[in-house]
Parts: sequence; structure tokens; C-alpha cells
Amino acid sequence: MILGHGYTGSYYLLKGYAEYLAGHGIICCIFDFCGGSNYSRSDGSMLDMSVITQVADMKLLISEIKKRTVFDTGRLFIGGESQGGLVAALAAAELQDEIAGLILLYPALYIPEIMRRQFPDRSAIPARMVQVGTMVGGRYAEDVYELDAYGQITKYTGNVLIFHGTQDGMVPLRYSQRVRQEYQNARLVVLEGAGHGIYSGKAMETICKEIKGFIEQERDE
Repeated sequence: MILGHGYTGSYYLLKGYAEYLAGHGIICCIFDFCGGSNYSRSDGSMLDMSVITQVADMKLLISEIKKRTVFDTGRLFIGGESQGGLVAALAAAELQDEIAGLILLYPALYIPEIMRRQFPDRSAIPARMVQVGTMVGGRYAEDVYELDAYGQITKYTGNVLIFHGTQDGMVPLRYSQRVRQEYQNARLVVLEGAGHGIYSGKAMETICKEIKGFIEQERDE
């Protein structure tokens, strides 16, 4: 499984998920997107980063992993949290049958909508801007301005597992409720009382167990 971090995040935040899955015989790759944060271990600047550049990063990683015969690349699962969830969903839509299953943790499906709302006039997008307290480049808005997130990601027809907390103050639960309906084969696990960014506690335990079961079921079919 490949798991992508969220906006201004790092692979390190997802270490608990990777360790749990590895402990149950599931190889899990976590990584930093290029320019994914100001402390990323990968190259690149946040001024050059966007959802679309991160889709390219994930697709490149998938391509490199498929070259390694030690992995069962015919059973490759991808996923991500928050912005990384939107990234994984877009990558899965492009790669289709190359992806055995998609796992989304509180996916930030509203990013294109937020950018259009913030800049009703596309020509007003500045070269630099602050988003959620962090400076990014204009391409962060430009690259998704025309994107129909739901129309694009639901081109993926494989099985999808979605997690979202009822107390998520960053990405409202309704976005995942809608995407569950839009996907052909999706299940939404609602986490009572959970917020945005789940890295410990009972909610994380639930997510880990559900992911393990999802992968094992898909792998055995």
C-alpha cells in the first residue's frame, strides 16, 4: 500500500499506520511529496506544489514500485489523508485497473471548490498566497481551478474505503458522504467524535483494523 500525507504534512505523521500494516504482513510505503511542506525530506518548494504536482509524484512512485519484483504489484492499494486523499483518488482514476483498491482518510475533496470561491475571477489569482497559514504559489489554485473533483475521481470503478470523523472542523463530513454516493463501489466508515488528522487513539485503531480487513479481502478475491 502507498499512503500519501496531507497539506503541509509529512510521511512521519503516517508512521503508525505503516508500522501497523507492516506488522500484519502488508508492505506500506509512506513518503514526502515534493514541496509537500516546508520541512519535507523530498526536493521542491511549496511555491511550486499543487494537487496536480502531487498526483504526478504519486504516479511516479507507483511506477518505480512496479519495477521492483519483490512486491506483488498486481495487488497495489493506494490512499491518502486530507489533500493526499484527493491526490490518491485522482491517481486511481487515471490508473484504473492498476489499482486494487483505494483508501481515503477524510479526503479534502473541496479544494477546487474553495479555490474557485476564493478567486471568482481567475485572473485575480496571485503569484503567491497564504493558504491555511502557509505560503504557496499561484499554481496551487490554477492547477485545480477547472477541476470537477467528483466527476474526475469517480471514474475509478474499483472498491473504495473512506474514513471521516463527525467532528472534522477542516473538511466537513458531508463531502465524504457525497463521494460515497458518487462512487460505484464505496463504503464510508464514520468515526464518531473524531476530528481532522487522526494519528492516535481509538479512531486510528479502527482505521488500521478496517484497512487491514479491506486489503486482505481484496487480496484474497
